[in-house]
Amino acid sequence: MDYVSIAISIFVAVALFIISYRQTIGAKKERVNSTYNEIVKILVRNLVNIDYVPTIPEINRLLRAKSIENKISITDLPDEMTFIYAIYARVSEDEILSSDKKKELINKINDCLEKIEEKAPSIIEEEKEPIDIKPTEVEAKKDISLLFFFALIAGIFINFITEFLFTKTISIDILISILGVIAGITAILGAIVNFIKFKEKQEEPKASRKSVIEEGRTFEDEIFKIIKDIGEIKREVRLRKDDIIRMFDFSFKREDKTFLIEVKMFRFYVPLQIIHSLNNRAKFAKERDKNSVLILVVNNKKYLARHLDELSKTWDHVFDEKELREFRNELVHKAK
Repeated sequence: MDYVSIAISIFVAVALFIISYRQTIGAKKERVNSTYNEIVKILVRNLVNIDYVPTIPEINRLLRAKSIENKISITDLPDEMTFIYAIYARVSEDEILSSDKKKELINKINDCLEKIEEKAPSIIEEEKEPIDIKPTEVEAKKDISLLFFFALIAGIFINFITEFLFTKTISIDILISILGVIAGITAILGAIVNFIKFKEKQEEPKASRKSVIEEGRTFEDEIFKIIKDIGEIKREVRLRKDDIIRMFDFSFKREDKTFLIEVKMFRFYVPLQIIHSLNNRAKFAKERDKNSVLILVVNNKKYLARHLDELSKTWDHVFDEKELREFRNELVHKAK
C-alpha cells in the first residue's frame, strides 16, 4: 500500500470538491449578493433622481424580475421592507448629497414607512400563497451530494491508477489503499461541508426569506411537539365563511371547544399591519364559532410589547413557548 498515492488521491478529491463548490453553489451565493446590491442601487438611484420611494408591490415586482434575470430564487432575497431600510441606510450614510437633499429624501422614506405602518392591511389580509422552500433545499442537498460523490470517485480512480502503474497488478494492497482513500476523503469532505455551512450561517449578512421560513418552520415544529399529546391535532386548518378563507397553524378539540392556534416567529419590530391582520383573523374565527378558543403563540413576547393589550381583546391567549407548556399541562391535568 502506497501512502503517497493515498495522500495524492485525497488531495485531488478535496481540491476538485472545493473548486466545483466555488463554481456552482458558491457562484449562486455570489449572484444572490450581487442581486441584492444591484436592487438597492436601483432603488437609491430612483429615489435620488426622481424623488420616488417605491411601494411594497413595486419592490416585489423588481425582486421577481431580477431573480429571474440572475437565475436565483426569490426566496434567497430578503423581504421588501428590508430594501426600504437599506435605502434609508444608503441615503443616511451618503457624503455626496447636500444636507438639504439628504434631509428631503430621508423625510420621504419616513413618510413611506409611516404609511406602511398605518395603512389598512388590505394587501396582506388575504391569505398569501405560501413560499415553498423544500425544492430549493432538496436541490442544494443534491448538489452537495453529487459534488461529494464525484470527488470521491475521482479520488478512488486516481488512487487505483497510480497503484496499478506502480505494481502492474491488482492485489489486496490496492483494495486496502482504496478503502483508505474512501475513509480519508469522506472524513475530510464531511468536515469541509460542515465548516462551510457553519461559516455561511455566521457570515450571512441579510435575513433571506428562506432562512426566515426555515426558522419559522422549526419553531412551528417545536410548538407541535408541545401540543401533540393533547388530542388529535390538525395542521394548516382552513376556516371558510362565505367566500373568505382564513388559516390557522393548528387546531384540536377539547370537550365542546375548538382550540385554534396561530404560531408566529418574530425577529425584530412587528409592523402594525401584521397586528391588524392577526386581529382580523381572530375576529373572523370568533364570528364563525363563538366557542372557539384562540391562541397566539410567539417566540418572544417582547416584540409585541406595545400591542399586547390590543391583541388580548381579540385573542383568548397570547403565549410564548414556556407559557404554552404551562397551559398544556393545565389542560392535561384537568382531564385527569
